[in-house]
Amino acid sequence: MDISVEKEEILAQNSTSATSVPPASTLSRKQLRRYETGYFLSTFSIGPPFASFVTYVGFQLQNIGYVVGHAPGEPPRSGCLATATSCRVPFAGSGDVNLTSYILYLNSIIYALSGGLTLIVSGIGDHVDYQREQYVVQLVIYGILCLPVASLKGSDLMTFNTLSGLYVVFNIIGFLAGAWMNIFIPFVMHRSEEPSPASSQQPSNNSEDIARKAINDGMRMGVWGANGLSAGQIALYAVSIGLTFVSGAYAGLYTTTASGALCIVISLIAWRLLPAPKPKSRQEGATIREWLMLPLTTFSLLFRQIWEYPESFKYLLAYTVYNDTLFAFSSVTSQLFNLNIRPSLREFTYYSLVQPVSAIISATVFLYLRPIMKNHIGMTLRHWTILCYAISCFCALWCAIGISPSVTIGFKHRWEFYFFQALLSVASSIVGVAFKVLFSRLFPQGSEIKFFGFQLVLSLGTVWVPQIVNGPIVDATNNLRLPAAISSVLLLFCVVVTLFVDEGKGMRQAGYESTGD
Repeated sequence: MDISVEKEEILAQNSTSATSVPPASTLSRKQLRRYETGYFLSTFSIGPPFASFVTYVGFQLQNIGYVVGHAPGEPPRSGCLATATSCRVPFAGSGDVNLTSYILYLNSIIYALSGGLTLIVSGIGDHVDYQREQYVVQLVIYGILCLPVASLKGSDLMTFNTLSGLYVVFNIIGFLAGAWMNIFIPFVMHRSEEPSPASSQQPSNNSEDIARKAINDGMRMGVWGANGLSAGQIALYAVSIGLTFVSGAYAGLYTTTASGALCIVISLIAWRLLPAPKPKSRQEGATIREWLMLPLTTFSLLFRQIWEYPESFKYLLAYTVYNDTLFAFSSVTSQLFNLNIRPSLREFTYYSLVQPVSAIISATVFLYLRPIMKNHIGMTLRHWTILCYAISCFCALWCAIGISPSVTIGFKHRWEFYFFQALLSVASSIVGVAFKVLFSRLFPQGSEIKFFGFQLVLSLGTVWVPQIVNGPIVDATNNLRLPAAISSVLLLFCVVVTLFVDEGKGMRQAGYESTGD
């Protein structure tokens, strides 16, 4: 680690906290490269466990479900045929549900529990020290949860329930890590700007250039982070494909355990390279009761700020609905792929590989294409967001077309799954970067964990709604494409809401220079 860079960072932060209105310090290219590397490594460490757990533990749950479940109308535990399009599995100790509904219900449990825990983290996060360390600890736990997976090779109900439990805890830890992950892009953007005293003496067009530089640096950090996650997934899938030639049945489980060990090692390496934000205000001398009440106090104030920063909350609302809807829709398409194509583990890996490959290409192209499109046709980050919401809406509509058995398209052919997987990945990768950068300019400095945490809490508090709604619909009709129709309506709602966001006004409300980005 470069000691001089570390000292420069500490001195800059100390000078920042010494004034009532903290000026952002100038960020050197050397520091920015260090932060980009640390952010890339930290998200890279997430990629393999995330990809392996979602892909292979989910795949294993479906396979075991076909063993321990039964076809509708058949005796319990009689199993389901490999060609069956509906299979019912034991749920909650009594009764049974459609396997697709079972996965949806697990997701609902994850979001409900994660929402409460994230509320606590987001409420106190901006007031505590060691924010970087909080993030790294979550990553280490994330990796540890992957370690026992390789030993879970059985096809019995106990293995099914154990994998289900790990699936729930693993995802909860992932969301908690996400609450801390979002502090780094706003931090870099603030550090990229000139000190306030100097900025106030410059012409207005110069201060706008400084603000635009901050957005460009934020874009670089966002793309490096997104590409780190995608690169980690690509590495995981490449190794998995090789392992399928050795042990096709359990390659995914072995890879999940290995990815957990890799996550632990790389996250510790990234630790000292990441920025180390300091809290804007500490709760020094606060009592235990005041700490316990802090999350509620924080979010009570946040709800009142809806009227103070309306553009921020409109943009946030659309993104939250998009995230909720995309997750529910992706669960449906994954089930459809498994039931219609009946892929081998190797093909399932090929299919899963489409997502990170498309994401890393599109995020990189977006980094260089965005300024060109901005200069030529005035396309802002909000416009990019609207375009990607519209693309996702089109994908959901295409799937909904297949509701009718007489229609030959609508996620019924192999090419459709691969093509629309790529299209959805392109849209989501661009939206992810654009949202983190633009949203960072729509709320005041020093509230990063609170505002980004609010997005997570809002998402976690609402994402179970489409899961619960879709679960009974699929359970009652055994038609997996019906939720796609609901998803298309919700994604259209995202397009409409974002059309009414005025990002320039929102930047000025939050105290930033409006840059037209």
